[in-house]
Amino acid sequence: MNHTTITPLLGLAALVAFPTQNAHAEIIYMTHQGSGSGTIGQLAFDNANFTITTSADYDDTIPFINGMRLIHETATITIADIGTFEFLTETQTFVNYAFGTVGFTRTTLGDLFTGPFSSQFFDWDMTTELGPVTGDGTLQQWAFSDVHTTGGVLLFEGEVTDATFTASFTIPTPAALSLLAISGFAASRRRRN
Repeated sequence: MNHTTITPLLGLAALVAFPTQNAHAEIIYMTHQGSGSGTIGQLAFDNANFTITTSADYDDTIPFINGMRLIHETATITIADIGTFEFLTETQTFVNYAFGTVGFTRTTLGDLFTGPFSSQFFDWDMTTELGPVTGDGTLQQWAFSDVHTTGGVLLFEGEVTDATFTASFTIPTPAALSLLAISGFAASRRRRN
């Protein structure tokens, strides 16, 4: 056998044994932004902007009757003037095709932050980048069962808020999230007016 026949075979074997891929190719980062009032541990906040930042493996989407859901590998919340905390309660992001909405929820019962509502969610399969999408959102069912974080139990009062959702393959940075929040809330206010 000569080297010209061995080399292609070894090259093919190397590709099969060690496939080249982007290390973060299957991770999708999702952010849910809004504002609300409530408590985390012993700290109270009033009409504070917040950003929930999550990561999940988009190969692990789970279908349900009207949509898809992804259980988070990581989930944190940053509340303005309070701090950033990791969720200890298992959470997920869902998309509901029937209502054209996205949301953040426990993996057990009880939606926590639903919205925005948009036609962009009627067929989003949770495997592509999307957004920012802005609109109305609702904080709900936080008291249904405790939501534990590294800062203590997080409890939002149920209320309607501006909401911005983004899905990206790039890790969100605080500066990028601030720009998204500003552009998202500005667009939402323009839409309302």
